[in-house]
Amino acid sequence: MAAVPRHDPHTVSHSDPLPDMAPQTLALAAGRPALFFGHSGAVLHIARGSAALAEPPVWMAEQLHWPSQTLAAGMVLRLPRTGWYQLRPLCDTVVELRERPAWFPVRQLARILAAWRRRRARIRPIHRSHKESVS
Repeated sequence: MAAVPRHDPHTVSHSDPLPDMAPQTLALAAGRPALFFGHSGAVLHIARGSAALAEPPVWMAEQLHWPSQTLAAGMVLRLPRTGWYQLRPLCDTVVELRERPAWFPVRQLARILAAWRRRRARIRPIHRSHKESVS
């Protein structure tokens, strides 16, 4: 059997399909940096131009390190962690940021409601007549 190459989900790719997420488009002029808050797993796509991306700081070997990389037109990057990112365009650049919308799983909600109804059915209030409570 041939070995299957491992794919790092945080690496830069030229051909990753963009997931079905809500897009935000940023048009940036050369030399005007943009600061944005990105969540882990969000997808950054350089539609046109190129830019240098500075990621949130990371504590490594008792030192603070700011990972950075240069992204060219057509590149796609899945953000590795949640935090503030700085995007410095090297020329006029158009960037798409796609993040998953916040949602609550329907199955989890159904489980919570079903458990609540079971507990409520087990613990029914005991109604006593007025005569029993007086004596």
